[in-house]
Parts: sequence; structure tokens; C-alpha cells
Amino acid sequence: MKTFFKKFGEAISIVFAVPILIITSPILLIGFVILMLPNYFKYKKTCYYADTKEKYTVFNADLTYINFYDSIKKSDLPIDYYRDKETKIAGYGYFVYRNILIICDFDNVIYFDSGQNEWFIYEERDVILLREKVEEEIKKANGFFGENRCNKAILFLDAETFDEIPEKNYENFEFLRDTDKISELLDFISKENGVPPIEKIADYVYDKQLSFTDYEDVKVIYSTDKTKRFIILKSSNGFYKYTYEEISVCDYDTGSEYPAFWETKDKFCAQSFFGTESEALSSMKQESEYIKYFE
Repeated sequence: MKTFFKKFGEAISIVFAVPILIITSPILLIGFVILMLPNYFKYKKTCYYADTKEKYTVFNADLTYINFYDSIKKSDLPIDYYRDKETKIAGYGYFVYRNILIICDFDNVIYFDSGQNEWFIYEERDVILLREKVEEEIKKANGFFGENRCNKAILFLDAETFDEIPEKNYENFEFLRDTDKISELLDFISKENGVPPIEKIADYVYDKQLSFTDYEDVKVIYSTDKTKRFIILKSSNGFYKYTYEEISVCDYDTGSEYPAFWETKDKFCAQSFFGTESEALSSMKQESEYIKYFE
């Protein structure tokens, strides 16, 4: 009798569950598609998609490799990228500067054991020595290239987790603190080329190149690291607009101690006009660059 009631209960559950699933499945599917659409359009606007035309996969616009690729492209850094198409992870590939492999996805999975004076990395359910993992990554990259192209690596350390880098040096890799990957890479490349650190360059070009034809600068707002700036301009007829600039370090000999200049990064002439300075300022604060680098 108990078996009968048990089976009867299961049958009733199925009878009620099937219609509910039939009704809710399309709703869940529509909800998922709506949730995914902003990420899809965000991906379509990336430099990565423009260059590779790689098909969209779920939420890939937020993946580390694609974001890192876009940052490098927008900053025009002399870093080569090679897509490893055998790996299914969207955007997975190798970033290389000269003979140096740049590893951009270790920053949240490594830690330093002061007792053993060693760096370790979490890998699946295991913990291994970081130096061994880096050697493995370099070997894998060289296998992909078919030659010993890389003999060193750069890793990023999460600045919020590590206030400073423990004094533990390795022959085949070094750390950069991840306050801003691009700024750190720019500084590293400058040092490799004998160019002053970005902080000194930023101090040198601060408040330079502020002459605009038919406009006067009303307000200049700098990012926290002083490598980016917004400028609110006033035209001769009393209207306002703004432009966005970043420091660009020359990759050739200019004969200057500080070979850099301010480069416009937006479509300056396409910016809207505003009736007042406060309206221009309010609109400027909605720009993605302002939100990311200035707040």
C-alpha cells in the first residue's frame, strides 16, 4: 500500500511539474537572452572582435584575455598577440613583448608563503610552486611558436591584495603591481627602452599642449595617475564641449629627455555642444573613461 501511494505521489508530481516546466522554460530562455544582449553588443564593439571576427560566446565580453587585448590595442603598446585556437576559452592566447611572455590571468590565484619564502598558485584542487607553473607556461608558449621565443615572463599582482611585493626574485619572471595593467606595462616598457618612468613623464607633460584653435580651455581634470585628462573647452561664440586625452610615449628617439605627448582619444569634432560649463561637466562624468580612471 505504501508503495502504491509513493508511486501515486510521484505520478501526481510529474503531472503538475511538466506543465510548469513547459510554461516557465520559454520565460527563463527569454530572460537569459535579455540578460545576455548587453554583453553581446559590448563584445561587438571590442577591438578584439573587430580584428578577429571571432564568434560570440556567453558573456565573453568580460573575459580577461579580451579586455586585456582591447586595453593594449587602445593604448597602442608594442605587444604582440597570438590566439591559441585549440583552446576553447574565448580570447585565450599569448601576449608577447620581445622575448617576454605577459601572463595576465594569475593575479587572483597566487599567494606568498613567508615561512617557505616561496610563491604558490592554486590550480584546480591543487597548490603548486609558482615558478614551476611559469616555466610550464613559457614552455607551452614556445611549443605554440615552434621556437624558443620567450625566456622570461611578467605577472601581475593584485594591488588590493598585496600592498607591496615581497623581496623574492626569480630569474625567469618578475611581478608588476596591478593598479592599472596598462600603466604598469607602459612603465616597464619605458624602462626596457631607457625611457623615464611614466610618473616622471606625467609630471613633465602636465599642463602642456593646452592650446586649441578657436577654443579656450576652461577646466582641465586629470586622472589619479595624471596620465589621462578631460578638457572642457569654450568656443568663441560661448558654447562648451570637452575632449579626452592620454599620454602617448614615443617608441622612437625624439632627442627629448621625456619623449611623450598628449594624444586625443575621442572624436573631438563629434562631441556635443553645451550651453553651460556645468552641462558639459555633467555629461563628461557619464563617459566610461571618466568612471574608470577619474572617480
